[in-house]
Amino acid sequence: MNYKRKGKKVVLVLLIVVAVAAVIGWVVMSLWNWLVPELFNGPQITFWQALGLFLLSKLFFGISGRKGGGGHWKHKWKRKMASMSPDEREKFKERFMCKWDKSPEPAPEKVPEQPQKQ
Repeated sequence: MNYKRKGKKVVLVLLIVVAVAAVIGWVVMSLWNWLVPELFNGPQITFWQALGLFLLSKLFFGISGRKGGGGHWKHKWKRKMASMSPDEREKFKERFMCKWDKSPEPAPEKVPEQPQKQ
């Protein structure tokens, strides 16, 4: 009896997934066909093209649906910054800001001069 209940749940979940995919495909297709040909002189698309476009956008822009983005790398950098001494952290920030032209050049570090060959 327990297998019948699980089987019904699996079928129900599959039906819900198919229904949600159909609605998403229809919405993307409708929006595309309403806006793109009018605004950009672009082509109209079919339901399957709309579904493919949606899946492609999820691959490019993220599948998780989390708010705020940035996910795992934020935690990685926070740990890295926490493990640095205040002096190391300041040098790192200085180099980072100079790389992106947001502050003047950092003070040059002392580099031993190499003897010139004659």
